[in-house]
Amino acid sequence: LPKKRHTRLSKISLRRAFSLPYDKELAGYCGNLDRYQNIEWFEKWLQQDPCRALLIASHESFFTFQKEYSHLAASNRCFFKKTESVEDVYNYMQACDYTIIPRQEPYGIPIKMLNLYSWNLKVINLRTE
Repeated sequence: LPKKRHTRLSKISLRRAFSLPYDKELAGYCGNLDRYQNIEWFEKWLQQDPCRALLIASHESFFTFQKEYSHLAASNRCFFKKTESVEDVYNYMQACDYTIIPRQEPYGIPIKMLNLYSWNLKVINLRTE
């Protein structure tokens, strides 16, 4: 798998390498799994359209993800990938059609949003309830 950020592999190649679906609209989330990140919102988002899938890339363990978000972990349209480096996050997010940052608070600019923009990714930064 690519370890450099400037690798120009296609989405299909990356999805194949990471065992991700080719036939779904794939959104990406990267970051920690703390409750303030509003990750549980993704469960509702997935239920709205059967053609959606979600990739969560985090430095935290799958066990933590499974414990905190059991419904998402059990979904066959939610994929969890553990990251070891910024390059991992870059490559996982490049495999996505766009990235989503669900926000509970309407103010401030998360650093991860600036990182995603700097990688030329589509970013949806939305307030959720």
